[in-house]
Amino acid sequence: MKGTLTVGLLNHSFCSSNLGVGALAIADAQIIDAACHASGRRLKIVSFEAVPRRSYANCVDAEVVLEKSSLNPVTMIRKLRRCDLLVGITAGDSLSDLYGSRIFLVLMLLNVCALLSRRRMVFAPQTVGPFRNPVWRWAANGFMARLGVVFLRDARSRECLSPRVQARAITATDVAFTLPAVGTPARRGPSGRPLAGLNVSGLLYHDGLASSANSGADYRELCRDVVDCLVERGFDVVLVPHVIGDYGVGVDNDWTTAVDLCQADPRLTLSPRFENPVEAKAFISGLDFFVGSRMHATIAAVSSGVPTLALAYSRKFAGVFEPLGYTGTVDLNVASRSEVLDRLRGALSATDQLRREAVHAQETAEANLIVYEEFVADVVRRTK
Repeated sequence: MKGTLTVGLLNHSFCSSNLGVGALAIADAQIIDAACHASGRRLKIVSFEAVPRRSYANCVDAEVVLEKSSLNPVTMIRKLRRCDLLVGITAGDSLSDLYGSRIFLVLMLLNVCALLSRRRMVFAPQTVGPFRNPVWRWAANGFMARLGVVFLRDARSRECLSPRVQARAITATDVAFTLPAVGTPARRGPSGRPLAGLNVSGLLYHDGLASSANSGADYRELCRDVVDCLVERGFDVVLVPHVIGDYGVGVDNDWTTAVDLCQADPRLTLSPRFENPVEAKAFISGLDFFVGSRMHATIAAVSSGVPTLALAYSRKFAGVFEPLGYTGTVDLNVASRSEVLDRLRGALSATDQLRREAVHAQETAEANLIVYEEFVADVVRRTK
């Protein structure tokens, strides 16, 4: 054994109630751990968390230490300098103004601290943009221009890059396609009818995403229509939250929304309250069909071979799925309710095709990630 490599994960999270962010952390940590194992090195991960708390870091074989991030640049730089290498993922899609100024500015502050720490930083596959604010686009490109290679998870992000950054950008795909499924799969109930999962985004349901063209009222009506359609097609419907906060706390919380919907509609059942992303993926893998608005819930389904219709609120969905040959996405910012329902009916009539596409998408994703995995392995070998 050549010794321990301390890797700081920046803007990942093993504590987030958003299991999609957690899926990125687990998957990226596994890639880094495999690289360390191949180099005969022991890995210690330091995950810089906004709120270190009960975590699902035990899903990773390596040692994981939770460290509170700081908005004091001097303090944060000191923390980062204790690491040998930094890996940043900006929560997958937050190098953008899609989620508002506060999130963008906080994440950019941490990214700038990483540069000032003078530790090498790996820019893991992620979505960049969209940017409505040209100043924010300039700031994001200024940061990326000071990195080496920039990995993207979708080709559409290239449109948001300056020519200088485009020259060093490599498109891979979302690392969550490598996430394992550990837990109990969903099972059909006593009725014996096929089981469809529905992931309702609390953020969209409560109109928490100001940049979305559809209002919360439109989305709420659409969700009711989706349930009606699934039931009419002979499915039992289980709600599958993928952002799981305490009941009644926060707009961005699928759990509260799902509980309320189940209480209002006796046709609906509720999935277990998942402890971690791998447990959620295991449950989703047992479904006969899946409809979802959280991208990593739909990635969990597609990567498990489940026929899926992704209800996309941003371009990141198509950016990830289209290059993998998966066609089961519909853009809520463009399609009307009737058009979405037409797409759902079409998907339900083509489940065999979508299942084949899902298997192909997983194989393609694994092949596309090799370039990132090899890059990480090379960086690990070179880092002393």
